[in-house]
Order: sequence, then C-alpha cells, then structure tokens
Amino acid sequence: MVIISHLSTIILPMAITFLIFTASNTYGSRGLDVWIDADPACGLRAIDDVDDCWALLYAIKSKKINVKGLSTVFGNTSLEEAHQTAALFLDKIFEDGLEIPVLHKGSGSPVEKNRLVIENDATVALYSELQKGSMSIIALGPLTNLAILIQSHPEIARNISSIVAVAGSRKNQRRFFIGNSNLIHFHDLNFNKDPIAFDIILNSDIPLTLVPFEVATKITVTPFDLQNMSEGGKSAKWLADSSKGWIDYWMNSFGTEGFYPFDCLAVGYQIMPNEYQCEMMPIKVEWHYSTFANRNQLQVSHELHHGRFVNYCYNVSRTMKNSLVSMIGSNHGVNVR
Repeated sequence: MVIISHLSTIILPMAITFLIFTASNTYGSRGLDVWIDADPACGLRAIDDVDDCWALLYAIKSKKINVKGLSTVFGNTSLEEAHQTAALFLDKIFEDGLEIPVLHKGSGSPVEKNRLVIENDATVALYSELQKGSMSIIALGPLTNLAILIQSHPEIARNISSIVAVAGSRKNQRRFFIGNSNLIHFHDLNFNKDPIAFDIILNSDIPLTLVPFEVATKITVTPFDLQNMSEGGKSAKWLADSSKGWIDYWMNSFGTEGFYPFDCLAVGYQIMPNEYQCEMMPIKVEWHYSTFANRNQLQVSHELHHGRFVNYCYNVSRTMKNSLVSMIGSNHGVNVR
C-alpha cells in the first residue's frame, strides 16, 4: 500500500500534466498562437549573443506558429538595449514584406520579495491578448514579465496553455562547458537573472516545458550556414552579418565549429515538437544563499519525489538544424528586390 501510494503521487501529476500538454498544443488554421518574450542583443557588439534574433525570425517565417505579440525583458543586455534591438530587427523584417508582431517593453529588473509588483506595457498587453483566448508563451529570457503578470492577474494563468522556457538543468549540471574549454563555461543565465520569477511560475499550474543548454549542444550553426542565409531577404542577411562576430568568438574561445542556437530550439519545439526527446520530471528551485555568488539552481531530477513536474527536453533530432537554417534563409513571402 505504501508503494502504491508513493507511485500515485508521481504518476498522477505526470498523467494530468501530459493531458494538459496534449490538449494545449493544438494548431489552428494559422498555426499555434504564441507570444514571444525575449532579451535580444544581436548587432549591438561583435560578441553579443544573437540567438534571440535567430529565434524571432524563425518564428515569424514559420507557418506553424502565429506570433501574436513580442515583449522585451532585461537579460542578455539592459532592457533599453534589448528593446531598441528588437525594434530595429522588426523594421528589417517588415522591409522584407513579412507580417510582424506589435512590440511591447517589459521589465528592466528582476522580481523582488516583499516589493510591490508594478505592471509594464508588456504585461498589460499580454494580459489583454490572453483575455481573448488561450495562447502559448515562448520565454527566451528571464521569466520576469510572466511572473509580474501572474502576480497581478492570477486568474489569467488558465489562459496560458503552456510556457516554453530556455532554462533548467539536470542534477550536477550547474556549469555548462563548451567545446574543448575546461575553464570558460556558461551558467543557467535566464534562471540566475531572476530565480524568484521562475519560482512564481513553478508555483502556478501553467504547463511548463524546459528547452535547456543540454539540448542546444546537439546543434551547431557554422560559418557555412551563415553563407546560405544570403537569399533570405534583408533581415536574414543582416542577421548573418551580425552573427559573424559571435561565431568567431565561439570558434576562437571554445574551439567549436560554430555556436549553439539556444533560443531557436525553444521556438523549434513549438514548430516541430516531435523532433524532441522530452520527459516529465520533478523540478524545484534550490536556494543556496551566499555572500559572494548566486548559487541558486533550477534543479530537475527524478530524485525529487514530490513537487512540481515539468516537460524537460534533453535531446533533439539533427534534422532540426536543416529546418532552422532553411527557414531563416528562405525567401518565401519575402519581397526580394
């Protein structure tokens, strides 16, 4: 009886969450309605992360998802720079004759405990859009805007069919080493920028999929891929040019053949979910307070025998890269002059 009782605490939440995911990821005639929350830094400096812009162009060019809105958040850079970058890139996409979403400015700082939550343009616009019907959210940066939304309007959580976030790690993966480097590494940046926001989302009933660093290591964007984007319109060419410094940085610093397109794979999950290997796993925020460093961790492990379950993705088909590069480099729907 003890064994049965213990298993039921694990299996039932998994089954319920699986049903929610299955029901929520249905596609309409125009594709799955999504909102993208991002922290783009492409084109700012030579070694700034460009994958938010790759993800955005991938989403807009795909017919399988319908981008209802775009919001910015601090993360890879300041809110002001992220918002200016997003506006610039949307203008270039619009020049290609593609339909672009309305841009909204979000939060420039993390959520703080015992501090009054103040809504922003992004949370107001997202709330308004969710009132019209259910929608999925692709979170490419910290979950700050989403946490503010849920704290301000907890009832609207039922209209968020799912959140796909770039975050999380399995046990003993606090640091992510790249290529042949044993010194330079990445942390779980989006989580570390605002762990309280992630905790707020975990305490809601919103279905959550994590597409973490572990998945991104399966796909590498190379200089050859950048060359193949030249026919994809002004936006694709600008993105390829803006990615040269980033790809050189990876190759010279880490000894890789290119860079991992982190955020693109979160968008890719909404476009081609069957290409991913994912598993329902327990998750919790582990708080480790330190005077000198933030050691909090978004821990995913089967050793956690209680708490929240999330859909954790750990692998992706190699064919995803072909889809990504060909879609971004395509001129379908682009006004080629």
